[in-house]
Amino acid sequence: MNPHFLDMIRRVKNEGYMLTITSNGYMLTDLLIMQLIDLKVDELVVSVETGM
Repeated sequence: MNPHFLDMIRRVKNEGYMLTITSNGYMLTDLLIMQLIDLKVDELVVSVETGM
């Protein structure tokens, strides 16, 4: 994960943009999820498609 991920989100949200993040969920920890909520991420999409 980009070491500036949360800073980038903060900047986007401070500019007033809507933000959707799409993830496979691998790096989503309880702490990161709480940080995304605190940063007011508008939508988090977790893909569970296996590609099979």
